Amino acid sequence: MRAMHKIGDAGIHFSLPARSEMAGRLTAVLEAIYGAFSTDWIDGASDFSAEAIYLAQMTAALADEAEAQGLCVLLLFIQARRDARLADGVLVPLDEQDMALWDQAMTAQAEALLRQASAKSTIGRFQIEAAIQSVHAARARSGQTD
Repeated sequence: MRAMHKIGDAGIHFSLPARSEMAGRLTAVLEAIYGAFSTDWIDGASDFSAEAIYLAQMTAALADEAEAQGLCVLLLFIQARRDARLADGVLVPLDEQDMALWDQAMTAQAEALLRQASAKSTIGRFQIEAAIQSVHAARARSGQTD
């Protein structure tokens, strides 16, 4: 809140950059969103993870870049497993998580977005990490991790 007041008092105005300016800023924006998500990914005690997913979805829609979609997919896969991540306050390894607790609708959404991102001609870090998460999520269907 203090930062918002400081920005308002300074008269700083926010505006959407021109599409030609987005590419140069995209990496920093994606890293900031991922950083915000990472502060809250374990238990989701604050709203950072939900807000980061919202920002990733908006960024992916506005930038229409494969790597922005990759980040969105990565966050959705991770968030889909949130309810299975802790047992009695202790982190549960991925291969020991109760898959019944995974959000199947969110996983399906992530899979669809991953297919869209993969159809583009570029690949980057977040897409690769998302593809790895997809392999882990496939265990809910097959019972095994490749």
